[in-house]
Amino acid sequence: MRGVRITLLLGLTLLAAGVGLTLLRSPMSVARTNGVSSDTQTAVAITGQSTSYCQARETLPRQTSAIRVSLVASIGPRVRVDVFSDGRAITSGEQVPGWTGEVVTVPVKPIPRAISAATVCVSFHLSDGRLFLLGKDTPPAIAAREGGRTLPGIMRIEYLRPGTRSWASLIPTAVTNMGFSHAVAGALVVSVVLALLAAVVLLASNLLLTDLR
Repeated sequence: MRGVRITLLLGLTLLAAGVGLTLLRSPMSVARTNGVSSDTQTAVAITGQSTSYCQARETLPRQTSAIRVSLVASIGPRVRVDVFSDGRAITSGEQVPGWTGEVVTVPVKPIPRAISAATVCVSFHLSDGRLFLLGKDTPPAIAAREGGRTLPGIMRIEYLRPGTRSWASLIPTAVTNMGFSHAVAGALVVSVVLALLAAVVLLASNLLLTDLR
């Protein structure tokens, strides 16, 4: 019985430590876009097969750690992003299949300095369904390409990097928002939620110890 209590205490301690470490990290923020607004984007390509889209003349900010591309699929396939500059591979990354929505965020190896005149290529293996590439209609000179074919516009890309504020520093803002811009009301809501979570943990722990007696 003593061993169970020690294990339970250790598990709760590790859980608290994990939450604390998460709060100390900084959420990803958009450092730059390629100028295509989500409000005006349209489909610049539709495909039902595996392919690759490349967008030239891109500028990546320093410390870019993820690249978000506007792709739409019922169940997203595995997506790979490769970035090239002057014929050299700069960074790359993959996102696992199963994503949904109108964007897919691909984590990449952070780049230490800003890169200009880069080419961003997005490739995927599509076994069924259709995939839509969203962007903006533009002249052919600056449009994206699919192999040797020029698309009718550029694809929408966002470049993300760690923000300057940690999750913990955003708590006051979140509390205020939960109270509909009233900090006191937000604090009351958060207090109730935390109290309920603590009660659930205590009850679950007590039931576990009781069943093992």
